[in-house]
Amino acid sequence: MSYAFRDAQGHWRNGWKVLAFALVLALFEAPLVFALHALPAAVREFVPKIAVLVCGMVLATAVCLKAEGEALSSVGVRLNARFARQLAAGAVIGIALLLAAAVMVWLCGGFRFVGETRETHLLKGAAIELGIGVLEELAYRGYAFQRAIRGLGFRTAQIAFAVLFVASHPLDAGMSVPAMGFAMLNVFTFAIAIGMLYVRTGSLAIPIGVHAGWNWAQQSLGFGVSGINSQGWLSPVYMGLPDWVTGGAFGLEASGLTFVLLLAATVSAMRWTPSVIADDESPAGSLRP
Repeated sequence: MSYAFRDAQGHWRNGWKVLAFALVLALFEAPLVFALHALPAAVREFVPKIAVLVCGMVLATAVCLKAEGEALSSVGVRLNARFARQLAAGAVIGIALLLAAAVMVWLCGGFRFVGETRETHLLKGAAIELGIGVLEELAYRGYAFQRAIRGLGFRTAQIAFAVLFVASHPLDAGMSVPAMGFAMLNVFTFAIAIGMLYVRTGSLAIPIGVHAGWNWAQQSLGFGVSGINSQGWLSPVYMGLPDWVTGGAFGLEASGLTFVLLLAATVSAMRWTPSVIADDESPAGSLRP
């Protein structure tokens, strides 16, 4: 029976570590969210929910790592100048990819932009999207993903966590079936590309940057972000093409043209060999496919 829980060296098996992380995460996030909602409305508006969720995610990750005698840096989070440079580079990549997708749809006559007179908060939006990037990358490419790689192998872990990533993005019932298909396919492909970037660099900096940059650019241009309405400095007016071409209200993530772009980005990530794979203390070298 003990063999089902521990390996030949007496260490807990990685599958149990993943389950333990999910439990610890729930134990941290639930009371934090409850406490947030218990605050007076006048106070609650100054405490962003994403900040609370990030705190819970970081705490859960730190606790699980502490149980193994490892530091937060071992999952690829290091608050140093190199991490900041990689984060910025990732943001540029994410913004560029989103702009390329928008241009492709625009060239096909999918939409035109109109200016918005409403107040927009681009810096606030950037902070929120950075928080979402940190939250989701720690959730889907952090501790649990890395333990799954050790237990299942890179390819199986990639597919499993990409499927979970897709499941975390609910679809709009008003979308056409082709648009739903491309939305799921694009989110899946994005997850595969981001996972590859982590393994290639041994750091979550570029994945967080790409994720945040993509979402921020999409939001700032007025597109939906995985079905969530945005308020940007521009607003797309669709010209009658099917939603599987334009992405519709779901955003460019539901466009078939975006899939072509993300597929090319994924292949590039697979072929990319950075000059320095990982920092000396990173375990990523043992995780490379």
